[in-house]
Amino acid sequence: MDSNVAIKSDPLSQDVEDDYDLALRFQQLAAEGTHRLLVHPSSLTDFARDPDVTRSGLRKRSFGRYSMLGAPPARSARQVSVLGEPVPKSNDVVDQDLLAAVLGDAVAFLVTQDDGIHKKARRLGVEDRVLRLSDAIATIEGLFVRLPRPPPSVERRKAHELDLSDHIWDSLRADYEGFDKWLVGARREQRDALVIGEDPARLAAVCLLKDEPGGEYAIAGPLLKISTFKVSPEYSGNKYGELLLKAVFDQCATSQVAGIYVTVFEKHAELLDVFAAFGFDTIDERSSLANSSSTSGFTVPSRRPRQLAPWTFMSPSAHPHSRSPGPNPIWFQSSLAGTGSCSRTRSPLTSTPRRSSQQQQPSRDTPSATPCGRRTSATPIPAA
Repeated sequence: MDSNVAIKSDPLSQDVEDDYDLALRFQQLAAEGTHRLLVHPSSLTDFARDPDVTRSGLRKRSFGRYSMLGAPPARSARQVSVLGEPVPKSNDVVDQDLLAAVLGDAVAFLVTQDDGIHKKARRLGVEDRVLRLSDAIATIEGLFVRLPRPPPSVERRKAHELDLSDHIWDSLRADYEGFDKWLVGARREQRDALVIGEDPARLAAVCLLKDEPGGEYAIAGPLLKISTFKVSPEYSGNKYGELLLKAVFDQCATSQVAGIYVTVFEKHAELLDVFAAFGFDTIDERSSLANSSSTSGFTVPSRRPRQLAPWTFMSPSAHPHSRSPGPNPIWFQSSLAGTGSCSRTRSPLTSTPRRSSQQQQPSRDTPSATPCGRRTSATPIPAA
């Protein structure tokens, strides 16, 4: 980031610079998207040229809130051959040092409002990586995932909006020691929730989700974890579980994850049957929380539908919540997963699954899910 962008967002008086709003928006988006904003050490010389000593000092102090680029690349021979050697202590020195960081791949982009730098970038052939504020804002906005509108009756909320006293949590508290502490952590992490509630004061069904960018349990990422999945007993039989899964698959299509996984205690046989019908496969594992022995895995048929779009979802016409045609129970697939694989592991979330040297250490996201006891995971492939 050039110093002229930093200056625009850090006014020293009630008089603000041109593009002040753009600079603030850019920094806000960068923070929300966890992008690193770095400044070049050479930019400090820009302030040294300010004849107003007081203002120069304040600018330097304000500039100190940004992280400095470490080990900035030197100007290359190619750069010097195209732009020439800069005059010592001139603005051109700073401009070329900033461009050297781009050419040396120390940064992905340079954001500047300086017309001179943009002209030099075109001469060097890196104009696509030197952005104005408006272009930088558009680039970052394009990276944000816009989650789809959930199906009718399903609402999207944040975990902290859910009532901790709702009775829908009771069985989860019984299955998990420390569930309330885990739920508080999920709320503070701003986790997404999908809920169904016929009574505004009470949830009929709830699903909490968590992104797992690196993958888990030898399943390649990025993954979406169903960290809690529960239908209130009095609403059983209304197909609310299937409706929540439809919303989850819609989100997967938008987020472009490679798969889904969930953990379920073996005692919840009906719930496991629902996941199996939706194409989840099983990997058996024992854990300290699972009192029952492991059972055989569920194998997904290899037969694939023809000309089915990625993550297309179809359910039987008997489904009251779906108008999708098709005689087959469920099909879903993803172009992101290649040939795809499906795995569902049976063990509670706090267990340490058997893994080869290639497997990753699982996250310690405690009471996951569906009243859990075995991990269920599905990479997007068709299931019949």
